[in-house]
Amino acid sequence: MTRIALTSLLLLTACFSKPAFHDRDAGADGDGTLDGDPGSTPSAPPKIAAGQHHACAIDAATKLWCWGDNARGQLGSTALPATGQPVLAFPGALEANWSTVSAGAQHTCGIRNDTLYCWGSNDNDQSGGTTPPNVINLGAVATRVIAGARGTCAVDAAKHIACWGQLPPSATPLQTITQIGPTQLDDWRNVSLGTTHACALTSAGKVACWGKNDNRQLGDTAAERSFDRATVLAGTFLEIAANELATCGVTTKHELSCVGSNNGGLLADQYDSMLTGTATPVTVGSGITWSRIALGYDHACGITSTGVVCYGHSDLGAMGNGFDAHEAPAAVTLPSAMGPATEIVSGQSFSCARDLAGKVACWGMNQYGETGSGAIATTKTPVRVDLALGTTEEVIAISVGEGHSCALISPASGAGTVKCWGDNRRKQVTNATAVAFVETPVVAQTGIKSISSGEHHTCGITETGDVTCWGRNLEHQLSGAANNPVVTVDHSVTGTDTFASVSAGSTSTCATTAAEQDLYCWGTVLPGSGTGVTPTMMGSGTQEWNGVAIGSGFGISKLGANQLVGWGPGCSSNDTAASAPYSAPALIATGFTGTFVLAAAQSQGAHACAMIDEAGTVHLRCGGDNHGHQIDNGLQNSCNRARDIGAPAGVTWGPPDVQRVAAANLHTCAVGTVTTGRRLYCWGYDPGFLGFSAGTPGVPTLVSGTVRPSRVATGPYHVCMIGMPTDDVKEGVFCWGRNKTGEVGNGSRFHDTPVPVMFP
Repeated sequence: MTRIALTSLLLLTACFSKPAFHDRDAGADGDGTLDGDPGSTPSAPPKIAAGQHHACAIDAATKLWCWGDNARGQLGSTALPATGQPVLAFPGALEANWSTVSAGAQHTCGIRNDTLYCWGSNDNDQSGGTTPPNVINLGAVATRVIAGARGTCAVDAAKHIACWGQLPPSATPLQTITQIGPTQLDDWRNVSLGTTHACALTSAGKVACWGKNDNRQLGDTAAERSFDRATVLAGTFLEIAANELATCGVTTKHELSCVGSNNGGLLADQYDSMLTGTATPVTVGSGITWSRIALGYDHACGITSTGVVCYGHSDLGAMGNGFDAHEAPAAVTLPSAMGPATEIVSGQSFSCARDLAGKVACWGMNQYGETGSGAIATTKTPVRVDLALGTTEEVIAISVGEGHSCALISPASGAGTVKCWGDNRRKQVTNATAVAFVETPVVAQTGIKSISSGEHHTCGITETGDVTCWGRNLEHQLSGAANNPVVTVDHSVTGTDTFASVSAGSTSTCATTAAEQDLYCWGTVLPGSGTGVTPTMMGSGTQEWNGVAIGSGFGISKLGANQLVGWGPGCSSNDTAASAPYSAPALIATGFTGTFVLAAAQSQGAHACAMIDEAGTVHLRCGGDNHGHQIDNGLQNSCNRARDIGAPAGVTWGPPDVQRVAAANLHTCAVGTVTTGRRLYCWGYDPGFLGFSAGTPGVPTLVSGTVRPSRVATGPYHVCMIGMPTDDVKEGVFCWGRNKTGEVGNGSRFHDTPVPVMFP
């Protein structure tokens, strides 16, 4: 850890030059109110922050999440690119117990268990070192931290101020400030850092400002001021906010008073284009009762008695209501799932709000994913930022189709919920959302116990033992009428006992029953056997089907105690004959016992795999088409007999469990075990969506990252897994590959390494 040099605000602001960052997330850092003001209560340290192109928030479980630009490591993890989805800043030991956060231009600071940390850009020593997160030693307990453009300040428990960053070589290493202004001002509650000036707020509501004054942002006409000659603004204030051009404060009368330039429209109806501003306070929004204010570069947003409002001049969505400009504050409607906003922050041309329960919404410019919406595109109205699964929820299954993904989420008790995202042109994500692509998870079905996704449809077993399917139904893969996007196969109507498992293929679906272990299929899984409109029993009705995997027009299953059977094209189902397809199950192998898991390729795929535990030795056997080396590095034949796939050195496959192996049309993925835990390996045709940039064709290669997987599912162009980044972190969903229709659940259009999927 590097102990950084601290110096006075005088030294910090005297050396400021104008960087690319022109704004501050000062609103949430603003203080609450004063003793004697019966209409207000003091605010707690902020739990949300916005920098130049990134944002962070602390959720209800005290975990710190960040998203947006990460060019300087301002999100915490230095290995991440810019991301449109929130990521844990420091998974593991430092994951939780954060009490406050603040974001500068390209660095971030937070307080956890009374320890002050900073990370990100350190070109002016503003984050205190190069080993994030850097511990900042004030010699006192910090209660609030304020990150600025190129410097940082903190208020300690004794209500003293200390600052660091932007330091000349001759600076005094350590100095705290107890006096600002021509007369004694102490008992400091907060600081707001603009680009070239700063303002501090006392517990008594006095505001003192110093630094450059080229836009009259100090509230007088001096060229600039040092902290000992700071301007003391008239009146008393509840909170203060500063950016490059102006200073605004919420007074104890709950009015908004601003000084400085109105080049960005921050003085509302006093708008002009002159750089020289006014030192005379302007009241913004006559008749509005304000409680919070945040200044961006070209806009301002605040919390009032009627909700969130924004004003200014921005064509990048910062108004939050679809308009490009408002000279008077205009209402912003937050998502219906949120409660009233209690905090608000503003970045370059975007803003975010947080409610009391920790829910966050953002809007505005989204070039780097700074609104956390999952899409890299301007968001002109607020969208929810999905920070994490609830503390009692768990992802228990994952499935993917050609262009969509689904996860089964189980609460501590009660029905499971299926959430899906991606391509919705065939309603395979949700019938309730009339959009073609869904880029973040939405509820598809409730009351589900297990799931399986086909090429363009998904099915689940309900709590009552029925099968519910949704999505494409032109081939009757949902069962019933072809124009119905959601179908429930009622076990009592079909004359079966309850269904126990389901497998969805490209254009067909099969399910096994619980008591008799019969197998029923519908769709095109039985070539030449009819329309497949309704479930048809496979076999004689006397066999015991112990599991099934359905691919692209074929299937495989374990039958009885030790037989593996297949149907459809012979090569696809691991048989030695490549001629006529089997319309009834045909024997592939016999004599094996123990646990197993099966996988069959969809989306024009033609190979299948079985992971089998035989007397404690796990074998992974694959057969069928090998044109993309999706079986192994052998000959690229269209018909290959099933053979063992060797694990890399030091790796053992399995043990077999649900979803430990997955097959797509031109690649295969399987979970292997090393001394440090589980890892995911993939092989086959690799245009980047297998999780590694290069590898020997057909040789299992470790997927990038340190996530310990428990389940894996793969489509033709993307892969998803359930896993945990570290041993003491709750499992989550990670996806990578092509993201043309939002199937990866993260903003940018392609990811060659796993990225987390966040759930509302």
